[in-house]
Amino acid sequence: MRNVPGIMEKAEQSQLMMKHFLLAMTINIAGLSAHSCIAMDKYVNDNNVKIIAVSESHGKFQGFGNYDIYRAHSNKLGCSLIIHKQLNSYEVKITPREGVDCCFAAISIEKRKFLLGSIYVHLGNTENIERATDVLAEVNTLCKNGNLTGPVIFGDWNSRHPLWGDKLENKYGKLLADYCADNSFSIISPHQPTFVSASTKGSSVIDFCITEQNCSDMVCNARVIEDIEFFSGAPEQGHWPVL
Repeated sequence: MRNVPGIMEKAEQSQLMMKHFLLAMTINIAGLSAHSCIAMDKYVNDNNVKIIAVSESHGKFQGFGNYDIYRAHSNKLGCSLIIHKQLNSYEVKITPREGVDCCFAAISIEKRKFLLGSIYVHLGNTENIERATDVLAEVNTLCKNGNLTGPVIFGDWNSRHPLWGDKLENKYGKLLADYCADNSFSIISPHQPTFVSASTKGSSVIDFCITEQNCSDMVCNARVIEDIEFFSGAPEQGHWPVL
């Protein structure tokens, strides 16, 4: 049986990631505090979580001595990407965009490099989600031109759509779903609320992962973690972590 380029490469990528199974987590923390840092640091170390994407990570990090931390700031919101030092990560710079906080880093596994990202898309202007799709286009090109596998991007997209398990659709969700369908991106979602509220705001599925379709099988199904307190506001009003 002859080797088929592309198909064989994808199979090799999947085998590599299965051999080095990595736990990743994303959460909108709604502002860092000493309590949230202590709780997250303990959880990720106790559970061997290697990659953490944090939205609205304004404030000061405490702990995380075994991790490298990459950050993006704007308007006191921001996001961070926290990667275990074992993965030999390094920052990858992209074009800054108004209304989108994002940071990227590459990791090395057996001489192969994977591009990871953390993103927070601000609410209030549909141009922000359009700028987020510009980010997807830029990092996808970066991967193809730079011999990187990916991208794999975790975060709070503030986008609602039944495609990833939300009961409603907003403008952000419509634009993001259409873009991903037209440009070979996959959305990996827990298909249950990641933001919860006891008020009239209701609940929504807005924290998830987007990856290029050719490496989507390297990202396992996501699940919401409801039995841990990260001081993000949930379950009254706030975000649950997604693992």
